[in-house]
Amino acid sequence: VMGISPDQMRGLSVPQLVERIHPDDRALVQRVVADSLTSRRGRVEYRFRTNSGEYRSIADHYAVEVDAAGRPTHRSGLLRDVSTERRAAQQLRTTLESIGDGFFSLDQHWHFTYVNGAAERMLGLRREELLDQTFWDAFPGAGDPSVAPEYRRAMAGVMVDFEFFHPPWNRWFHIRGYPRVGVGMSVYFRDITAQKVAEDDLRRSEARYRTLFESIEDGFC
Repeated sequence: VMGISPDQMRGLSVPQLVERIHPDDRALVQRVVADSLTSRRGRVEYRFRTNSGEYRSIADHYAVEVDAAGRPTHRSGLLRDVSTERRAAQQLRTTLESIGDGFFSLDQHWHFTYVNGAAERMLGLRREELLDQTFWDAFPGAGDPSVAPEYRRAMAGVMVDFEFFHPPWNRWFHIRGYPRVGVGMSVYFRDITAQKVAEDDLRRSEARYRTLFESIEDGFC
């Protein structure tokens, strides 16, 4: 899992082990280790340098055992290589940042877990602002009786596809919600205001021409 042999692992001192942890992850690991001396358990993910020089993403879940004086004696737990999963997640994030559609994901309690750049631009909000909120707190207008049931259906496990007019912004959105049962939901959306305006202009134009043609036909009767 760690990319080094068990014998080599046992032979490494604590400073040598820390030196193999990615510099950006060391503070987190040290904080979790310190907390685990009190909680008796730890859960942390970090990048660990193998003998080949590459970094692997390691999920480390462990328990700490102590002696009668409360001093830690040893730890036991599970180490898992999650490098493939993290690479896939990074590729997904890269894709989501490159698309023109706005995208956000919600957990099962309606908290934002991810917001892409297109969503930031269309909504005029930074992702950091949204990640601190629930969907309903961030967008009270989404509680409209004509819209809220669609989002709740998606959260309940039904894919939804609908259009929504947001009066405060005077804008139309096309929204697609995809459930992730037991986890939350993903939402893709596009600003279709220009399309709606064009369609409305076309309808008015057709109505004017129809009235004109009807009046011309009446003149020939």
